[in-house]
This record gives sequence, structure tokens and C-alpha cells, in this order.
Amino acid sequence: MTTASEPAIEKPQYWRLLLDIEADTLHALATSTVADATMQCFSIPLNPTLTPQAALREAVYSTPVLLSDFGRIDIVIASDRFAVLPAAIDTETADAAADIAAIAADGSDATVNISPARGSGAAVAWTTTPELLAFVQRTFRNPGIHHPLAILGSYFSSRSHRGNRRKTYIHLADGDRVDMASFDSDGSLLRLSAKHAASETDALYIIMASLKADCFNPLDDELLLCGNARRRQSLTPLLRRYIRNVMPMIFPSAALRAGDHAQSAPFPLVILPLCE
Repeated sequence: MTTASEPAIEKPQYWRLLLDIEADTLHALATSTVADATMQCFSIPLNPTLTPQAALREAVYSTPVLLSDFGRIDIVIASDRFAVLPAAIDTETADAAADIAAIAADGSDATVNISPARGSGAAVAWTTTPELLAFVQRTFRNPGIHHPLAILGSYFSSRSHRGNRRKTYIHLADGDRVDMASFDSDGSLLRLSAKHAASETDALYIIMASLKADCFNPLDDELLLCGNARRRQSLTPLLRRYIRNVMPMIFPSAALRAGDHAQSAPFPLVILPLCE
């Protein structure tokens, strides 16, 4: 999704706004709830000289359309401070697990957020800076707040029961993040993880090491890629040196009804409505 001028949206109460807050970019996706083929996408670079909360505030207030009275707002925060836990865990246990995993932002008393990966049996416990979370909660009306790994886990889980092979899904974000979700042949979750890779060779190493740990069979099991097209094109031939079944994941047809921009928008934003 390329940086573009903000769109004009009439009657925003009939639109849904989805925001993806990455380390250096705010991605925005708006789609009508009453008409197909209306998707609007744009991105706003975040000022690297400011704190995350100040950079986000500057980006939001410099883009007035984001402050429109949307019918629904969802915000995806790509926090690196997370832990994958059983879905049935209670809040007290989640807080204890967060302490053990040391995911409290900057050692503060930040609230531990729980994002369920529906259908997978797992949830993502995560934190971000209290200031950033407070800003989005007071700036936007009743926003749903999500972690991208939970969204991906939900969507991939809904597809993992097809066939009788183990499947590993790789989502390549627009930056350098590599998200992975691995499932056994019966659809049960084996792995839900996110790493950063400075290069495609680093991504190859991360993926191959994870597959080995998951007892992935390079001759029989399936590796499916989605996300940033440029990164997929670079990484696919490297993976095919070692794995027989490396394939692009079929893009969800339901998402295409929203408009042509769907295939270039951040994947977690596109699939979030499909996971509800």
C-alpha cells in the first residue's frame, strides 16, 4: 500500500475504519458497510524522531479524515512485546505469564491486552506503551484493539483443516516482520510466532529453523505464503530449494468484494472482518 493523499469519505457513519500501527508507518483502510468495491487505502509515515505516541498523534491529527465519525473502528497494533498463551487462560494467569515473559512495556505497569486467535485454541497476550494505548482509546470512539498475530492465527486456523497434510503459513509484513502459524494434519496449532528478518536470507534461516523444530516434512507438508508481494517473490525461490510444496496462499475472494486495493493493503486489516 503506497503513501497517498487522504480520501474524501461521505457519510462516514456507514463506513468502517481499520488502522494498522507499525513501527514506522500508520496504514489506514476504510470500507463502506453498505456498498461493495469502495475500499480506500493509504499510509502515513511516522516521524522517527518522536516517541511512538507523539509520532502517532502527529500522523492522526495531520489526517483529518481519520477523525471522522466512522460507524466502526478497529486498530491493529504490531507490538513486539507479546506471548502466545492458551485461549482459556484467565486474566490473573495471563498477567503472571506476561511478567515471566517480560513483555511489560519498558518495565512499566502497562495493562496486558489479550487478543484471541479464534478457532486455534490460543490467544496473544501483549503490551504497548500505556501512552500510545491511552491515545488511541481517547481519540477514537470505542475502537476494537487487536494484535496482528491473533488475527492471522484466527484466519489460518479456519483454513488449516483442509486436506490431511501439515501446513505452515508465512505472512510477510510490509516491513521486516515474518509471521508464522503451523498446524498439524488434524488442524491443531503447533506454532504461532513473529520474528524480524533484516534480509530474505535471514527470513529463510528463521523459517527453516522453525520448520525443523516443528518436525515439518519438506517433501510432503505444505508451506503457504502471503503478504508483501515483493518479499514473497524474493523468498519463494529460496524456499523451493529445500521444500517441495511452497505455494502462494489463495487470496480470500470475500475480501476482493471490497475493492481492488485489497490485495495491496496490509493482510491483517483485510482479513480482520473475515475472522469475526
